[in-house]
Formats: sequence, structure tokens, C-alpha cells
Amino acid sequence: MAFPLFREVYKDTPSDIVEAFLQKTQTPESIAEQIRSGTVYLFIRYDDEIAGYLAYEFDDEGLRLSKLYLLPAFRGKGIGGYLLGYVEERAREKGSKNLHLEVNEINPQAREFYRRHGFVPAERIDFMRIVMRKQLPSQRVRSRHWHWRPCPGRCSAFGITSRAHCWRDASPGRADPKRNDPSELW
Repeated sequence: MAFPLFREVYKDTPSDIVEAFLQKTQTPESIAEQIRSGTVYLFIRYDDEIAGYLAYEFDDEGLRLSKLYLLPAFRGKGIGGYLLGYVEERAREKGSKNLHLEVNEINPQAREFYRRHGFVPAERIDFMRIVMRKQLPSQRVRSRHWHWRPCPGRCSAFGITSRAHCWRDASPGRADPKRNDPSELW
């Protein structure tokens, strides 16, 4: 899933850069190592179809959103906003007050999406990437950007653990080992 998604999202980025990134960070082996180091990877299911995936981890600055990618057919349905609310809740559970992420400068749709959800540009990392940050309010604020709301449609997330690539569905009563085979997803 990651390879075709990245190639589509970063079609305007030189292909050698995209391929090097994929080989370094998105092979099953590199993802397993990231998970062992504390990164959480979740696949997103929408109306019983795999819609995309996200990854996050905690660091000294708070919660770092590492990946949030949806297949083209699932964009514009409110799923991304739902997922941001989901990671905000995970940050609050751990006592984090900040979210941060890196976004490709030549991806204006992603930059605008994060801006609409309260992220602001903070610094440039290199010639292509910008860090965006969002400070979480000390109290939950009732607005469309600050609280976790149900996802439109039937949306669920299920993750991978580092032991033997064992998949589990995070939705109660929805686990299906045949459908959660990583070879079908990755």
C-alpha cells in the first residue's frame, strides 16, 4: 500500500528521492523496526475497504505524526479530520500538549489540510520539508477542529504489532485474521 500511495502523492518529487525514502522507511523490515522503537502504525478501514494508513510516535516535543495517507477514493470524506482527532486524543492520554509533523513543501493540499486543522508552519528542515506544529488546548474545546468526533461512514483503525506481524482490528468484535493478513495490505 505504501509504495503506490507515495508514488502517487509525490509524483512531482524526483523519483530517485521517493524510491530511496520508500526503501529506507517503508519496507516491512523497516516498519517492523520502527514499531519495535515505539512508532504506532494503523491501517484505516472505511466501509470494509482499506482506505489508507497512519503512523505516529511520541518524542520530547509531544506526538509526532509521521504518516497520514489515504487512497484517492477516500479523500474528501472527513476521514483525515477524524484521524487527526484520533491522534489528538492519543496525545492527551499521554499528557502531550503538542503535535508536530513534517510536510513536503511541494504538497500544497497537505499543507492546507493541516493548516485548516490548527497546524502552523514552524521551521524549514531542508529544501523540501517544513515542520508544522499544533499546540493542544489545556482543556478540550468543543469545535470541529478540537475534539474527536465519529468518522463518517463506518471507519475503523487496526494496527500491527512487532511480534510476528500479528494484525488486529481495533474495533471490538471486528477482528478477522483472514482479512488482516499483512501481505494483503502492504
